[in-house]
Amino acid sequence: MSTLVTIILAGLQAVEALLNATGLTSDMVNKVISLLIQIIPLVSEEASTVIPYIKNIIAALKNDPATTQDQLAQLDSLDQAADQAFEAAATAATAQDQAASS
Repeated sequence: MSTLVTIILAGLQAVEALLNATGLTSDMVNKVISLLIQIIPLVSEEASTVIPYIKNIIAALKNDPATTQDQLAQLDSLDQAADQAFEAAATAATAQDQAASS
């Protein structure tokens, strides 16, 4: 795991803990959404490690009453982007495994 991924993972774990510990405001939800928008494209190589944390954060935000309808729509898009990043990483890993065994 690269240093960048380790840092991202630590940050996501901190965000996840904060979401579970505090009441959110709509502004806080916006900031977390912005963070996720920036992180998802960076983690494709380590998707199996990082995406579960992102999915947990998305779920927590979706369930928080401070989240607006517009934010829910953004979170739905992020959820799909996270799924796509995970699938792309799985496909790449399978291709690498097949190439290595050939």
